Amino acid sequence: MAALALGEAGDHLAAAAAFDDFVASYPAHEAAADALFNAGYFLERAGDAEAANQRYEHYIRRFPLRENTPTLRFRLAGRYTDSLDLELAVQHYDRLYLDFPDNQDAPDALFNASWIRAALSDPEGAALGFERYSSWNRPDAEQVHWLAGAQWEKVGEAEALAFYRRHLKCYPDQSPDHMLAARRRLAELDAPPDEPAEAAPGKPELRGQPDATVIPVAGPAFIR
Repeated sequence: MAALALGEAGDHLAAAAAFDDFVASYPAHEAAADALFNAGYFLERAGDAEAANQRYEHYIRRFPLRENTPTLRFRLAGRYTDSLDLELAVQHYDRLYLDFPDNQDAPDALFNASWIRAALSDPEGAALGFERYSSWNRPDAEQVHWLAGAQWEKVGEAEALAFYRRHLKCYPDQSPDHMLAARRRLAELDAPPDEPAEAAPGKPELRGQPDATVIPVAGPAFIR
């Protein structure tokens, strides 16, 4: 295709325009999806991120279950996070893990959506997401599951109590620090009002626990 040759020659804007023309002229063609994707790609190469995002959004609307869709959703969500369009970011992360649960990016999409919900003052949504993450049985499943505790504490004592019981049932001995902290919180939350729980040591520091006041947008630890 001549449009692809233009892009490979370095004329990215001309390539994007040619692919746009193809999509406009042949919207039902079997190659329309690839042409639309390529238009976004070459606009991105040309440095026009806003126009590229528009093509990618158009692609997702027209082809919500195509093989390139999860990649584009993850890419768009990351860009919206960078620009602090956090609700849009959450929408794309949500649709990725819900529509493509077996995709390699699905667990990270759920983690990122949960983390952003915590920043958006939606502790229940964040907690549910952190707990759901454990369904993928990743090596960090227990650590992410534990993050739900801080969010349930913001929802209410009953919810926190139920969470710590769930955590001990799911992960009775995977993390000694978390086991002790969970038992301590259960004792505190279960204590009658006139019999306060005995003072306990300071809360153990969690490895890789995020700062709830910041939304990291780079690096392997949090926003992935």
